[in-house]
Amino acid sequence: IKLRRAGARDLPILFAWRQNAEVVRWLPSFKPITREQHITWWRNRRHRTDYMVLVQLDNQAWRPIGTAHATDLDGVPEVGILLGDTSAWGRGVGKRAIALLLQRPEVRRNERLIALIHPENVASPHVFIRNGFHKVGEGWRNGQWGYEWHRAGWVEETPTADHMVHRTVTAEDA
Repeated sequence: IKLRRAGARDLPILFAWRQNAEVVRWLPSFKPITREQHITWWRNRRHRTDYMVLVQLDNQAWRPIGTAHATDLDGVPEVGILLGDTSAWGRGVGKRAIALLLQRPEVRRNERLIALIHPENVASPHVFIRNGFHKVGEGWRNGQWGYEWHRAGWVEETPTADHMVHRTVTAEDA
């Protein structure tokens, strides 16, 4: 797999993925969006870098199957992934895409990284655990209820914004 920076040429496929109810059920907005909302989102992506996740199967052409992103929210960068092509789910693509994203200079330079994961999303925790993240709490952040995961090596000394509740994580949580 490889990453390339997303551009306006990717808007049609990004829009198609955001229309798939199976895909968007893990996003903060649990419903498909209109084309106008999609264009507005694209134009207003401040402090966010999106990369297309591309795969090459059986020596075929590279094809996009999702996105990986880094977003600077409240001074604490968030990383995330959306695999819009559901045929890629469960194949280790997400784990490798996040590993590539974490190697990007604009992401790597950050001491703190978080990932917000929907509580019912059972696949994403494995992606982030395998990339050095650990669960630190749950609650609301940026209008989304979810679990907050931090990259290994970050010791939280103060509570985060938006009512995130930090608690001791047991082995059963991981």
